Amino acid sequence: MNVVLDIGPERAWMVDEDFGPEATRSPPDSEGWTRVSFHSENLHYVVTRVLDACGQLRIVAPQSLRQRVRDDAAALFNRYSTAEPQRP
Repeated sequence: MNVVLDIGPERAWMVDEDFGPEATRSPPDSEGWTRVSFHSENLHYVVTRVLDACGQLRIVAPQSLRQRVRDDAAALFNRYSTAEPQRP
């Protein structure tokens, strides 16, 4: 699947990661965000990285992958917002 991802300035080092031989990168915009387009067969990995980046990675396309991130984030919120704190 073709993925378009915006990378924020706090994760700028990720722009240099290996996104594959056909990946394209735009120059950073005025706020320091860089757009990367690449092909990925491992969408679970992409979703995991986006959730881990705390708002510094944004999926631009495809819409279905953006929705998957929203759904996974909501499920995590629901799971941990209602859970009793665990004691050591």
